[in-house]
Amino acid sequence: MYASAPTRNQLIAIECAAHFHPHEKKRSAQSAVYGNTTYSVEYFVSNRKCYDGLPTPTAMFKINGKRVSRAVFYSHATEVAA
Repeated sequence: MYASAPTRNQLIAIECAAHFHPHEKKRSAQSAVYGNTTYSVEYFVSNRKCYDGLPTPTAMFKINGKRVSRAVFYSHATEVAA
């Protein structure tokens, strides 16, 4: 069990562990529990709607199973004391 609130670096580590490039094998969703809150990130490939239609990894952020935006996901981070 970790501290009650994650640091920004811990949330970035979750996102980096889930990220993959379009030519690589898809990675499973990554999650971590801090206090009573579960943070998870999953990437999936979607084709861009612009002129080229290239496959692009897109992140899906969740807090306690509820989908949230990237801004809300990172707003739960605590500041690290200097």
